[in-house]
Amino acid sequence: MPLSPIFLPIVHQIVQVSAGATAGQLFEWGDTPGFSTNPDRAINLTRAESNLAPIDPGKLPLPKARVASDVAELLRQIQEHRQGRPLAELFLWLVLALATLELFFANRAARPAAKFSTAKPEPARVA
Repeated sequence: MPLSPIFLPIVHQIVQVSAGATAGQLFEWGDTPGFSTNPDRAINLTRAESNLAPIDPGKLPLPKARVASDVAELLRQIQEHRQGRPLAELFLWLVLALATLELFFANRAARPAAKFSTAKPEPARVA
């Protein structure tokens, strides 16, 4: 539906009816999207800003922006964003390290301590 020519006018009418105002009161044309001195207004860009030609990723204003060069890369980035990075291997290594530490400390704590009462007395020496 967003690709059909009727989509945008329908969205405008929905916004108008929801806000109880006319289109002239709600929308204004501007140079930067989303920024306005009046927070009740949405700023629309000119049609030249709707150019869908690819741009150089180095010219993007956001340094952390991700760019996908093909569909497979896009799907991988979407999956990574939605599901995150796999943590199972990291948690298994953490469990192994904790189990090793627990074994070390448990063995150290379970060692029998030398008691003074069980020590063998030395035989008395006759001079």
